[in-house]
Amino acid sequence: MYALDCNLNKKNLLDLLAYVLWEENTANELSDFHIRFGQRLYKEILQELKGQAQQWRNSTYRDNFGDINLECQDLGNLFFLEKRLEMIEQRLEERTEMPGKK
Repeated sequence: MYALDCNLNKKNLLDLLAYVLWEENTANELSDFHIRFGQRLYKEILQELKGQAQQWRNSTYRDNFGDINLECQDLGNLFFLEKRLEMIEQRLEERTEMPGKK
């Protein structure tokens, strides 16, 4: 899937998945399978982004200030994406505990 070769496209897909999983009306229309699939896909993409960030950290091409800034920006983005996933999972868990809900 070459459309996901670009990290920006991966982050855009994570935004879409986050919206679908977070938005109660949308999530209520999906089956448990689709919710779990969306969560797994989010986690897999996040894991891939983490692996790329780790490769960057191990790289010898961090010679200038701009490279360090990009690395810090990537780490900040990863922190945000992980926290958002935690919040989504917590909300989904609360939603499943409510009577009459999935």
